[in-house]
Amino acid sequence: YVLMPLSEVEKFIQSEGHLPNIPSAEEIEEDGLNLGEMQALQMEKIEEMYLHMIELEKTITRLENEVESLKEDNNTLKNN
Repeated sequence: YVLMPLSEVEKFIQSEGHLPNIPSAEEIEEDGLNLGEMQALQMEKIEEMYLHMIELEKTITRLENEVESLKEDNNTLKNN
């Protein structure tokens, strides 16, 4: 997937009232609901969420490592 940045997803939801590539409630009322199609769209969104979470976990790990390194540097400077 080419992931849309979460900030863009947020803007889309705020302006359109639903997730990108997911029909709005009005569209579903008007056109009905194809369960197979909706299930495929939901799976796509679940996979996108997992990819975002994986990237966030990588960022958290990197930041935790950076904090630990800075703490070590700070302690070294204090002891000198």
